[in-house]
Amino acid sequence: MANSPVDPRIEDLVRVGKVRISVFPPEYTKDPATGELRGWAVDLARALAARIGTVNQLVEYPGPQPVLDDLKSGACDVAARERISSAVPKAYDAGTANVTP
Repeated sequence: MANSPVDPRIEDLVRVGKVRISVFPPEYTKDPATGELRGWAVDLARALAARIGTVNQLVEYPGPQPVLDDLKSGACDVAARERISSAVPKAYDAGTANVTP
């Protein structure tokens, strides 16, 4: 896998220098005193951005539908999900991407 080509979608994120990753409750919590976001989706976002050498930009949403809308419009790059629901249209399944640097 080390010699695998880098996915063009990853190259685009690296070129831009940031990855916009959606989060919505209950994937994260927000510290009321500091506003800091915490949770598995936040950890995943930070790890992904570090892996590809970009800044992570967490984008908070109230629920899944606005995430799907923004993925479709390009206002968000990645949706971190604990599990994939069969209710999510196939149009939103981007498959997998090779993030090996």
